[in-house]
Amino acid sequence: MAKVEYRSLKEHNTGLILKKIIEEEDVTRIKISKDTGLPKSTVSDLVGLLLNKKVIIETKRGHSQVGKKPIILKINEEFKLILALDIGQVNLTSVVANLNGEILYKIEHKNYPRKNRKEILESIINILDTILDSKKDLLKRINHFSVGTHGVVDPNTNIITKAPYLRNWSGVNIVEVLNESYKKKVILNNSNNLGAIGEQWKNFKKIKNLMYIDIENGIGAGIILNNSLVTGHKGTTGEISYLPILKELDISKLRENKFELGLFERQVDINGILMTVKKYLSDKKIYKYSPDFISQHDIKDLDFYKICVYYKNSTPNVIKEIIDGEIIRILAVGIASIISVIGLEMIIINGDILELGEKFIENLKNEIFSITPFKCRIVQSRLRKEAHITGALKNGIDYINNLFYNSAFSVIK
Repeated sequence: MAKVEYRSLKEHNTGLILKKIIEEEDVTRIKISKDTGLPKSTVSDLVGLLLNKKVIIETKRGHSQVGKKPIILKINEEFKLILALDIGQVNLTSVVANLNGEILYKIEHKNYPRKNRKEILESIINILDTILDSKKDLLKRINHFSVGTHGVVDPNTNIITKAPYLRNWSGVNIVEVLNESYKKKVILNNSNNLGAIGEQWKNFKKIKNLMYIDIENGIGAGIILNNSLVTGHKGTTGEISYLPILKELDISKLRENKFELGLFERQVDINGILMTVKKYLSDKKIYKYSPDFISQHDIKDLDFYKICVYYKNSTPNVIKEIIDGEIIRILAVGIASIISVIGLEMIIINGDILELGEKFIENLKNEIFSITPFKCRIVQSRLRKEAHITGALKNGIDYINNLFYNSAFSVIK
């Protein structure tokens, strides 16, 4: 019994030392002893163990006015590697990185074919096998997999409970599948949650309360409050696609649209914008507007990216009127509602919606703040297509750091 208690205390003290080394720069043995209250002899012994196991390294000597200059301790960033994977609607992206977040290997494939669950899983295994086969014994060096996926993830079961844009993806336990295939610990989160983590890590470290909104095929959000990701009951926090917002209140429509695709996203994601524009042009029988002429055939072939070109045109046209009127107003009501409920410092917008350009974002901001008294910064994503995989990587780094703090000997073997 005494031996178990000794090892537990030893592991606890090792975690304290690793925490100081990870979280602070220019950490020395003396500083660790002073800050943690551990005896110098204990620190010396445990630092020796960590050096022997190659968990940490000694680097440049610190500054000292007299005597021998102290040695700085750092985590050995190559001690363990992390594999991050993002399962997107269109792309599968995987990276292998060290503990400092430096990407060593990266591969990206289209997430096709995606007709059913089996084909999606085969594509995932294929991309992982490709990256793992890129260097001998790479899998052995990887501590765990950090995965992000399109869809709602229940944090209690790791089951994907709703994924409307990946056919038959709902009900999958990707953690179980990957664990069985590669015998590695797998952690999982929703891609939009990871987008929020990635943006904060790389660009907005000082922002403690933010929401990341991704608007493309669908609309979803990741929310960080007081520097902690909020997932809520069964992982449904951030599912803003289901906001019951209409241009005109219609209870029957609210009830009809509460299941597969959310009512809010059906109006303001890129498909919703396209459908709204096409319907307006068709209903009004508008084929001609300065400076362009559109025939019935042209309207049929209209896509979101052509709409972006028209919207960014300096000459006034009916597409500008539709987006600045109906689309922006509905989107603004949804975002203003969220701002009024959650104390946010910043909203980060990402996705294909950004193809509409700077003027669209400015018009959206003006509309939002015309209907809510609460102010926060609204910015465009800086990571764009890399947001989700960056967040998956950061989630993986945080996971192993927590192991170092709380269960050091499970990593140090």
